[in-house]
Amino acid sequence: MSYLCASLSIFKERKLKYNHFIAPGLSLFLLNGCFDVDDSGNAEIAQAIQNQTQAIASQNQQNTVTFRGLVTNALDGNAVSSALVTVKLGSKTIVENLAATNGQFEVANLLPNSDIEVIITSENNTLLQRAFFLNTGDATSGNVTRDFGTFSVSEPLELDITVLNQGTGLAFERLEFNAFSHVGTSSTFNQYKHTSSYDADMGVYKISIPKNISTDIRANLDFNGDGDIDFRPESNNNLSGLNLIIRDANNLESSTLYVNEVVDPAISNIEYRISLLDNAANTITGAMFSVDDINNSGVRSSFDNNTQQYVVNARFENSIELTMPAFESDGVNYQSASIRVFRDGTGQLRVNTTNASGNCCYNIDDTATISLALQPRVVANNNNLEVVFSSSQVNSTDSSYTALYSRPISLRSNSVSLRNRNGVNFLRGNESDSDLVLPGTTVVTFGTEIPIKAELSLNDTRLKVTPTSAITVPGNYQYDIAELGIKGTTTIVNPSGDSLSFVHRAENQAFDINDVRLDNGNFTTNGNTIVTTNTANEASNSQNFDRSAYLYFPASIDSLKNFTLRKVNVVSDGISRTNINTFNVVSDGNVNVGRVALLRVAANENVQIDRFGPSVILGTAQGDTPFIYRVSSSEFLSDNLVGSENSVSYEYAFETKSGEVKTGTITLPVQ
Repeated sequence: MSYLCASLSIFKERKLKYNHFIAPGLSLFLLNGCFDVDDSGNAEIAQAIQNQTQAIASQNQQNTVTFRGLVTNALDGNAVSSALVTVKLGSKTIVENLAATNGQFEVANLLPNSDIEVIITSENNTLLQRAFFLNTGDATSGNVTRDFGTFSVSEPLELDITVLNQGTGLAFERLEFNAFSHVGTSSTFNQYKHTSSYDADMGVYKISIPKNISTDIRANLDFNGDGDIDFRPESNNNLSGLNLIIRDANNLESSTLYVNEVVDPAISNIEYRISLLDNAANTITGAMFSVDDINNSGVRSSFDNNTQQYVVNARFENSIELTMPAFESDGVNYQSASIRVFRDGTGQLRVNTTNASGNCCYNIDDTATISLALQPRVVANNNNLEVVFSSSQVNSTDSSYTALYSRPISLRSNSVSLRNRNGVNFLRGNESDSDLVLPGTTVVTFGTEIPIKAELSLNDTRLKVTPTSAITVPGNYQYDIAELGIKGTTTIVNPSGDSLSFVHRAENQAFDINDVRLDNGNFTTNGNTIVTTNTANEASNSQNFDRSAYLYFPASIDSLKNFTLRKVNVVSDGISRTNINTFNVVSDGNVNVGRVALLRVAANENVQIDRFGPSVILGTAQGDTPFIYRVSSSEFLSDNLVGSENSVSYEYAFETKSGEVKTGTITLPVQ
């Protein structure tokens, strides 16, 4: 016999001893009572009541978080003598102007898993206000005390900035400088930005920023919102995306900058008049010139009988390519040719041509009508094929490649290819019965073919090759052209100069700090085996153990100009410790961490890897990934578990290539 207490229970078709007999088939509502249970036949009931009682007791208990911290001076890291702490939860102020004693403060009775704002100020403004956006974290039983470490603040610096229009020499008054020193992320971050004021009498912008905390200040230079800057700073070091920027402004007391109004290069309608001459200076008829670029689509030449010139009317911005495909005139076969006209920064135009005597270049005046002359090459050898023009880089819109040949060509089945030289192929032993890979083995090879389409135009002298689908996987790619036929003949040739290597980066993918992972690669996650059988269906039972934890970054860090992580705290098996270490992941657009591929297999899988290619990492909690960045966290940790936390906390700051800056803190559990 045992005694149990319950707040509320419902039972049907049971006989219970509780001072009264309850008939079978009736429902019993028990309200806050204690009773004895016949253990011999009602163990199931006893367990159910006990479980429910514990659940109700847990619901009635309010778990809370007490957090504490230390306010330190960014100058020397020592605790400040006095500071005021305000804590907000949403729009509600929980604590206002709590005095920190020798820098120490403590705030109790906060709800768990709540985003809060901690604002540090001081009396008499001896410290510049700084906001910290935090989460109170879990509290699974009663009150949990959590130490958030140090809150670094600084005395203010009053910075004077003079901006002059270099063209007029007058003060430039249209700017608003802003700086950010908050830590963490929140939709309210703009409430805590440092903003300039303008002294019209002195012609000076004034802004207060933290003196001992690295701080950049920015002002938007796109006044009409069209996505382009309207004024350009004298030095490119002061330009970041659409912003005028002063880097590490806290190291200055004053700054003078010069800006110039941006005059967009005019897209002009230009008439090109081309004299096509043989070696006796006679006009050659029967040719055609064309222009296909971002400003012109399918523009073709006409012939002026009066002047004996080919006339092309086309829009010109900074450069243009006039293409002449191979043709026949009066029994003479002429090779393809091209004329490139571009601005070279001297105020004149530069002309590059391919003609009978080789490549030629010269300068001409930048006028509305441009006269050009060209002597095409005569086809002297029926077995000869040359590359007149080929793309020096792929088209930014569709990653296409273009080549112009000296004579009409024909394509063969293997004429054109595009290959990702870093592409990764995973072939598992249980995927197919027709390959030679046995179950229990996975083979990793490198280099993948990309499906393409090839188009001929301009009398079959112009070849354009385009991937059938947009390229999304970062890597090193190469176009190769091989075994072209010379049209009208049986000759097969492989001319040089029509291959192109290029790098595709994830520069157009938005980076999200929440995509960063911390993984120890021990074949378990949350203490459980990730892949329980290999490809031979043999059981694999991995054990959770300490191992080097690595930070994994998505390919989208290619879109960043700068990215820094500063390790501030490590929790190892529930024990917290301070550990400061800084990682410069991206610097000035250059990624400073290595790329790897990830393969998700059981620990007892036999993995055979081609020795040419990036490193292939096994045992992570992430899926098969052909391209990902990683760097060691310099920590030796096991999986993050309930009741045994393993995590690393970082302060982060990153700047996109468009000039957007984000800062904050993030805690990464070990996968």
